[in-house]
Amino acid sequence: MTGVDGYNDPFSFNGVQDMYSANIEDLWPETQTENAVPVPMDVLFAIWHGYDLTSAALYEYLYQSPHLSPYKVVSFGHSHKPGIDVYPAGNQYAGIYANSGSWIDPDKCDYDVRTYLVIKPAEWTGSDLDVVMLYQYNPESGGMGGIYVSGLIAEENILD
Repeated sequence: MTGVDGYNDPFSFNGVQDMYSANIEDLWPETQTENAVPVPMDVLFAIWHGYDLTSAALYEYLYQSPHLSPYKVVSFGHSHKPGIDVYPAGNQYAGIYANSGSWIDPDKCDYDVRTYLVIKPAEWTGSDLDVVMLYQYNPESGGMGGIYVSGLIAEENILD
């Protein structure tokens, strides 16, 4: 646990779940401060939207004042549905939300798996655009010489 929330001992997943469910309300403000959450949310909102991290991410990083936000690209991942969306929706968007998805077995879910993001910040590439691309790894692409082909699923860009 490396000292997160004052806990230094190793825990199983169930142990961590039990630990947080017992005192999440007490630790919530401190946890948000330690994680430098720009727009803190109350614990009830977080619990209510905990099943879908997209809602929490958009609230904390993009919805509050999208044209004033220092965050143009917010990315999440692991065990969530992959995708790229612009916010607010329409032609004059100010932010991109991207979720890399997961590497779970295809028979365990009903969406694309083995997906990943490539994010090219304008300041790194010398472009005027931050580019976010979502790819899917394709193990059936041949693998000649250990090289596999990935397929582009989605791409968005935003002015730097």
